[in-house]
Amino acid sequence: MFQLMCKNHKLDLFRPKVMGVLNITPDSFYRGSRHASAEQALSKAIAMVEEGAAILDIGGEPTNPFNDEKISVQQELDRVIPVVELISHNLNIPISIDTSQPQVMLEAVKAGASIINDVRALRLPGALEAAAKLGVPVCLMHMRYLTREETQSTGSATNLIPSIIDFLGQRIEACLKAGIDKHNIILDPGIGAGRFGKTLPENLLILRHLQNLKKLKYPLLVGVSRKLFIGELLAAPPEERLFASIAAATLAVYNGANIIRTHDVKATLDAVKLAAATLEVA
Repeated sequence: MFQLMCKNHKLDLFRPKVMGVLNITPDSFYRGSRHASAEQALSKAIAMVEEGAAILDIGGEPTNPFNDEKISVQQELDRVIPVVELISHNLNIPISIDTSQPQVMLEAVKAGASIINDVRALRLPGALEAAAKLGVPVCLMHMRYLTREETQSTGSATNLIPSIIDFLGQRIEACLKAGIDKHNIILDPGIGAGRFGKTLPENLLILRHLQNLKKLKYPLLVGVSRKLFIGELLAAPPEERLFASIAAATLAVYNGANIIRTHDVKATLDAVKLAAATLEVA
């Protein structure tokens, strides 16, 4: 059984939890997750908490696979810090800051965030040190391509799962060496296209073999909500990917996921509860 201490919040992962997504970007791939102001984000956050979200994940850097926008650290700070402050003052819930920038980590935790969710697994200069200093849980994601320029590479599907396990194992070792507590580490296999670097068959392979990552003995976070691989499979835009996203979330829980990151909290939580209940039946 995993427990996370998120400042004053104890997050028990005996049963899977749902993380609600709040994108503070004007061009998120899914229109339903775009929030142009802190007040809009707070309104959505309140609704997500009422629907059963256990964590809110706030991000200001676009990771849309079709988007080439580059933003500065200051732009990211300007987007996310007012939202973190407003939500932390109005809601009693763990807040995750979705960032790779050490300065954003430091300012967001100061503003009220209590989890760091880094798609680059603390590989940017200063990120490991910042996370160790803050002492909050960190999520390490497998991202095949660290820079935008590398997204043109093709990568190899050979031994995908072992390579993800090896990468995450190396990042765990780096975290422990930097002084991050082993109980503060969460892992994410990085389902997705673009810089996440997986094809449709590879994303399906991760879902099918997710249980293999449990050998690392850390909680698993999985984000599949309305992602491109679902659109490729169904030939559908993000607005028409809800039902398949629910199916993918169900498979993820059944195969060992502890946290599901989603744009659609109520529907996902219902599916997560059912999947978890089947695993508890003797």
